[in-house]
Amino acid sequence: MKRKWLVYVVCLGHALFMLLLSWWWLSLNYNLELEDNLVRWTSLVKRILPFTSTHDPGRLSAYTFVDISGARMLADQPAGLGKDAITDRRQLDSLLQIISRATPGPDAVICDVFFDRATDQDLQLQKSINRIPGIVFPYSFGGDSVVLPAVPGIPSAYSAYYSSSGVGLKDSFLKFHLIEGDTMKSIPLRTYEWISHKQLRKRAGLLWGGGRPMSNTVIPDIKILPVELSDEQFSRIIPLEDLLVLNNDEAAGKFFSNKIVVIGDFQTEMHTSIYDQIPGALIIVNVLESLIAGEVNFSYLMLFYLLACYGVLSYLVLYYEGGPGSLEERITRISYPLVGSVGSRMLGFSLGLYIVSIICYFVFNVHTDILPMATYLSMVSLIRRKGQAPLRKIVRKRRKVVGEAVNQ
Repeated sequence: MKRKWLVYVVCLGHALFMLLLSWWWLSLNYNLELEDNLVRWTSLVKRILPFTSTHDPGRLSAYTFVDISGARMLADQPAGLGKDAITDRRQLDSLLQIISRATPGPDAVICDVFFDRATDQDLQLQKSINRIPGIVFPYSFGGDSVVLPAVPGIPSAYSAYYSSSGVGLKDSFLKFHLIEGDTMKSIPLRTYEWISHKQLRKRAGLLWGGGRPMSNTVIPDIKILPVELSDEQFSRIIPLEDLLVLNNDEAAGKFFSNKIVVIGDFQTEMHTSIYDQIPGALIIVNVLESLIAGEVNFSYLMLFYLLACYGVLSYLVLYYEGGPGSLEERITRISYPLVGSVGSRMLGFSLGLYIVSIICYFVFNVHTDILPMATYLSMVSLIRRKGQAPLRKIVRKRRKVVGEAVNQ
């Protein structure tokens, strides 16, 4: 009985360690090819099936999308060696003046336009920006310090779209950090705080202050796809220059009142994602949609589910002895000639973790890692087997001696 309780305690402790390991991997900026493919096909299946889909086409009506890709002006390069094309500050200022006249005003304004150099129009632009509550612009992080917009004194939040590259790593956007470091709040989080009237803070890798804690790292469902914004006959993306003809408050209200206005480059500023190319402004919108839907809220039921699954895997890797005809023996027999001892174990653990991850996503909307955890479990299993090899030799030798004695 004591030994059983010791087994339970060890398996629970190991399951907790696996949970922390999985949480740590999720918090990294890296994503593997296997993770990328799993997220892609599970997201597609969940989106298609009527009883699992969280896709709501009606959410599109909550937004007004404004494309600034055609609004360009020439500005001197910092070194004075020529001119670059940047966003036309006069046209943007005119648009913001129209938005400020909408009654009632917009719910929030996301302007995904980074001002990397100063111009003569910045003072007037600053005045127009300060007339709009709930507006936010991006700033970046240069590795050593924050790079703020060249227009001074405007509301801003951190903006970055992480992708990873290297051996076995997938160079595409998958994960999003709501707060980078300890204090750099992202644009979706700032907008969510404004809409929900909450103030969130980061502690122990979670976000607190909005009821249940939230995960800081998000693998968002792409609820709004680029193809939903425009087709051959209709487009929800409005060119900035088309809106400048609005000459009265009533017309402005139809586009901007009680809307989340998203201003950005929807034509050229693209990022690779699980659904191919997607504008950066639309990534921000999809992360915001995950926040609004409560999909990043921490679930204690999910914690119990993962602990139970990891506890079973812990028992399999630490204590289970598969005999002839067992599932472990069958998988090993089939895969050993192809991938060897470690590979066969990885195959078995990957299959189990695939099932755990799929159920976790469809029930709790959270993706868990597979390959790093399968690699870890395979190495633990191999070390255990190597450590038991001398003991097995002794047991077999004793059995042989006992057998010979009985036959005599």
